[in-house]
Amino acid sequence: MKEFSANVNGHHFAGLQWGDDSKPILLALHGWLDNAASFIPLADALAAKLANEPFPYQLIAIDLPGHGKSFHKSGHYHFVDWIDDVYQLFIDQKWQSVTLLGHSMGAMISSIFAATFPEFIDELVLIEGLGAISAKPEHTLDQLKRGIISRVDYYPADDIQRPKQLSLERIVKARCRISDLSAEHSELICNRNLTL
Repeated sequence: MKEFSANVNGHHFAGLQWGDDSKPILLALHGWLDNAASFIPLADALAAKLANEPFPYQLIAIDLPGHGKSFHKSGHYHFVDWIDDVYQLFIDQKWQSVTLLGHSMGAMISSIFAATFPEFIDELVLIEGLGAISAKPEHTLDQLKRGIISRVDYYPADDIQRPKQLSLERIVKARCRISDLSAEHSELICNRNLTL
C-alpha cells in the first residue's frame, strides 16, 4: 500500500493505492464520513485470497473532497459536486476503461457517474448501493432536527475559530454509534480524517 496523490485544478486529491501501476484500474469511492482507509480491510482480504498471485488490478481508493487527506471546500458540499470532482480527476489522470467500485454514498456517486460518463467505465461494482438514503416521512423532521443539534459540539470553541477538543477515542465512538463498524475499522477511517 502506498499513498495516492493528484493535483487537479489546484486541488489536492489523496488516497491509497495497491498493486502494479501498469495494471487496469479498480477505483474505489468510499461512503459518507469514510475515506480511502475504509478499503484497507478489503485490500488485505484480496491480497490474502490471491496469496502469491499478482493482484489483477491496481486498486486506487481516493479520499473524496472533504474526507481524509483530500482538499476541503469552504461552505457546503453538494452531492453533484462530488460527481464533478470525480470527473475532473478522470480527466486529469487520463483514466479510461476503469472498473468503478462504490460503497454507500460512493455507490450513489459511482452509479450516477457511470450513467453520465459510460465511456470511462468498464465495469461497475456497488456495495450497499440501493439508491439515495431516505427515511420514512414521519421520521424525516426528527432526523433533520437530531442532525442539526448534533453539530453544536463541533462549532468553534472561541473567537479564534479553534474547534472544540475532540479525541480520536471520542470520534471513533461517535462513528461506531451511527454504523455497524467495529472500533478497529472505525479507527482506520477516523484517524485518516483527522487533522491536528
